[in-house]
Amino acid sequence: MTMGVDAGMNVRDAGERFPVLVALYDFYDQYTTRFQSACGPGCSTCCTWNVTSTSLEADYLLEILDADARRRISQALPRPGGPVWYRPTVTINETAACFLAMRDPPEDRGIHTQGRCPFLDDHDLCKVYERRPFACRAMSSRNRCEEEGEALMDPFLLSVSLAVYQILEDMDAVGCTGNLIDLLVKEVTPGDTQRPFLIENRPLPGFLVEPAHERDFAAFLAGLREATGLRYGEKR
Repeated sequence: MTMGVDAGMNVRDAGERFPVLVALYDFYDQYTTRFQSACGPGCSTCCTWNVTSTSLEADYLLEILDADARRRISQALPRPGGPVWYRPTVTINETAACFLAMRDPPEDRGIHTQGRCPFLDDHDLCKVYERRPFACRAMSSRNRCEEEGEALMDPFLLSVSLAVYQILEDMDAVGCTGNLIDLLVKEVTPGDTQRPFLIENRPLPGFLVEPAHERDFAAFLAGLREATGLRYGEKR
């Protein structure tokens, strides 16, 4: 069962976006240390080219990429007839809005395919680890994925992670969501309109929280407010 939770937010100007994003990342990274995880350096099963991101996160990552890295990104799109990475067609908040309205969400037509993340080095370490998007930070498993064939995630951590996905989309209200590579290419080649793979972000309609998680989730939001200044979950 899911339910909506009040989600108020202070409006912030564009100049504040990166500091708040960093504060959100830092809070989440610290918060999740309380959960068991088998993930560690060199564990790269989930490091594929199917990573999604908001445009805000892509802009933050783009800041540290030099001219050579940007040129490589501009050449990263698949060639005609070649494999295509995952490209979402529905955002998290669009899906949440449908569930809260008790209607079926649109089908996500994106397809996950095989492909190694272009930011991995020869030792399977992330070259942009400090600025990796939330989709990478949220990938956590209590078992080794390559041994079990899939990730096993704590149910409450999954609820928290979905909420942060929703918050990030809401923070980037005038932006879009898509595959990280598509977003980076879009920013590297501004004015290029041949990128029909990005979808507009939606406002946060309320969180999806299991009733059993309500108390712990409220505590999580209280910590988030204190760490970031964002007012999500604050009763008005």
